[in-house]
Amino acid sequence: MMFVTATSVAVGQCGDSRQLRQLQLYGHEMQHFVRVLHEYIANEVVTVSWHEFQADLSRHLAGLDDLRQRHLDYLHKCRFRSE
Repeated sequence: MMFVTATSVAVGQCGDSRQLRQLQLYGHEMQHFVRVLHEYIANEVVTVSWHEFQADLSRHLAGLDDLRQRHLDYLHKCRFRSE
């Protein structure tokens, strides 16, 4: 039984190794762009949410339950903003 992979199909369709190498480079550049964009957005979300969390902590805390609720709100904001 023979399994066909994306690489073997690409090799068969490209004809020479220069074209295959160029396709691999384009794929790598796209992956890099998406990864960097994702990291930037995630960093911005965390930074904004963290500053808001610190501002919430600067206000009076009624107790441990209040601290827990503010932390849960912070986590919710991080999750909601990253979607």
